[in-house]
Amino acid sequence: MLDYSCVLKHLESSLPDEFNGEYPTNLLCLTIPQSYKDSELKVMVFGQETNDWYGSYSGEHNEDWLKEAYDEFFTSNDCFSYGGQFWNGVSRTVHQLENRTGKTVGLLWNNIVKIGKEVKGRPNQEILDWQKCAMSFILEELKVAKPDVVIFFTGPFYDDLLIQTFEDMSFQELPDKNGRQLASVTSKHLPSKSVRTYHPNYLWRNDIDSYLNPIIDYVTQGIQT
Repeated sequence: MLDYSCVLKHLESSLPDEFNGEYPTNLLCLTIPQSYKDSELKVMVFGQETNDWYGSYSGEHNEDWLKEAYDEFFTSNDCFSYGGQFWNGVSRTVHQLENRTGKTVGLLWNNIVKIGKEVKGRPNQEILDWQKCAMSFILEELKVAKPDVVIFFTGPFYDDLLIQTFEDMSFQELPDKNGRQLASVTSKHLPSKSVRTYHPNYLWRNDIDSYLNPIIDYVTQGIQT
């Protein structure tokens, strides 16, 4: 079970008086459903950041409330009803993994930036600095969830934040793509089948299957059908 209490206490005690024109939204707290635990192939996907995650940041939103928000949006599969490019891309990835391996796929959603801002886009450095404790907690999330596959749909412009979180991370380009487009990533905190590619907003405009196919090839190597 994931315990975010220390992270939430640190965020509240270190909350700046002002954020210079941008204001943070709430912490993304994961829950791990039984369907994920029982699955034959466990996958964690990372996006960039949330946009307006249940309103402005509030210390009154405790851990139970934040986990319920995650369940309401993600665990319930309500996220896939939005029809957005990110969730369509994630759904396509899961279906291809299921078709290729013949295994049940358990999915968890995460973000490399654990607290976004109230509008779309990467938050400013002040918000990023404030939430370093939350981003560091990603290592604990991975330790508890134990995914077999990790896919970072974050794009190369978030590589600095990946390296901040995974200090030993290295990148290796995969066949037919350069390292900015698609790379395997290694870290002692990640499973051997981990990759980083563009956000699905980009992939859908640039022949998404030309990216998903090598991802599926790479992460399913050695997996028996």
